[in-house]
Amino acid sequence: MKFDPFWWDIDEPIITETSSDGLLAEADFVVVGGGFTGLSAALTIARQGRSVVVLDSATPGFGASTRNGGICSGNIRPSHSALSKTYGPAFADEVYAEGIEARVDLAKFCSEEKIDCQLQMTGRFTGAMGQSDYDAQAREVESLNNISGHAAHMVPKSAQHTEIATDLFFGGMVREEIGGYHPGKFFAGLLRTAQSAGVVIYSDTTVKDVTDLTPSKKSVITDKGTIAAGKVIIATNAYTGTKERFGQFLRRRLVPVQSCIIVTEILG
Repeated sequence: MKFDPFWWDIDEPIITETSSDGLLAEADFVVVGGGFTGLSAALTIARQGRSVVVLDSATPGFGASTRNGGICSGNIRPSHSALSKTYGPAFADEVYAEGIEARVDLAKFCSEEKIDCQLQMTGRFTGAMGQSDYDAQAREVESLNNISGHAAHMVPKSAQHTEIATDLFFGGMVREEIGGYHPGKFFAGLLRTAQSAGVVIYSDTTVKDVTDLTPSKKSVITDKGTIAAGKVIIATNAYTGTKERFGQFLRRRLVPVQSCIIVTEILG
């Protein structure tokens, strides 16, 4: 059974050289975890003129950053209508507006850093399974189109072949501002950008513990040595361990969220 994403075989995008020198003795910031979160934080810090080291127990990007489906929706699971009902329309608007800002920021970053990751806002079709589902989607479309930046419309069953080559659905909803990208190629570009900004990255370096060195410094203990840091950022996501003290602290504060990706033949 194969567990690696098929696009690793197609492009091998994340094989980028990391530091082979010995571990630095000290840095302003040490980031534990070399995925999207860790490298984005490191890049932001480095561009503020601070020294930053990223430590990854495997290859940077080995986890979810290059295993995701590359869908750029910027949304959370609850619909705008559900959020409005629970938390109020103003909060729902803020959440969905932030999703738009995230997509705009991603496109801007790729353009400015010249990252060719096949980013395309092609739109997303969500099929309705019946009349009640279709009616609920229609209400969602009305809510979304009242938020600046959203562009959604309904497609009746009679016209759904313009979106997808199946008769399974009872029509559906199209959101035009959603698209996708190649996560591996994007990560490779992010990694190169971070390195160009002065971020020092170490692969195959496992953090064993983080302790207080002085009142203003931390000691990051790894299997390759120890590095002193003014600040430590833990960006290990689902790879946060249970043996390390910092891992035990964080895992009691993490909420697991399951996500599945299903790949099919092209449906049209």
